[in-house]
Amino acid sequence: MPVRSIPRSHRSVTGRQPVDGQKSVAVESSLERDFVLLCRFEPDFAGIEEQPVMIPVPGGRRYIPDFLVTWREPRPPDLVEVKYQADLAAQTDILRPKFAAAEAYGRDRGWQFRVATDKDIRTPRLANATFLLPFRFRPADPGRALRLTRALQALGSATPEQVLAAAFPEAEGRLQALPVLWHLIATFRVQTNLDEELTMTSTLSQEG
Repeated sequence: MPVRSIPRSHRSVTGRQPVDGQKSVAVESSLERDFVLLCRFEPDFAGIEEQPVMIPVPGGRRYIPDFLVTWREPRPPDLVEVKYQADLAAQTDILRPKFAAAEAYGRDRGWQFRVATDKDIRTPRLANATFLLPFRFRPADPGRALRLTRALQALGSATPEQVLAAAFPEAEGRLQALPVLWHLIATFRVQTNLDEELTMTSTLSQEG
């Protein structure tokens, strides 16, 4: 249960973002929205809660981090503040005691406190997550998926173009199989470096 409700704002992006397997989560900026999407994409993501705890800060103040992100074991939960890099630099003196209190609070509970900035969030991985997440939940033809994975296994490593050509000699077959290949990548059954831009010339490999 959030300890603070996020008010509507005409100056920034506020609203709720869908989260798989739980109720939607509230955000109060486009950067928070992007952070939530990036978390959802991770294979060990379990859940996320906005405005999760109120932490006492020396001097009688209080601090509420933006999110508590839970992961599948053994990864510990993350208590997260989402901040633009410019705001972080401008508010260093104000934020330092709050962050120190959050680190201690998290440490006592087996959580990790971290700050996520636009430099951490708005990366090629975010672009890939934005593109691939819809394919994760789109039904994929199992026959085409099997042909693609077998072709990739035979090749060892290959580009999307090469895998499609090996599995489906006909152009129409390759066109129909392309969304299936994106589904395999989105569900991590096919591996690629998602910290780089995903293209038809990216290098793919088999899971494991």
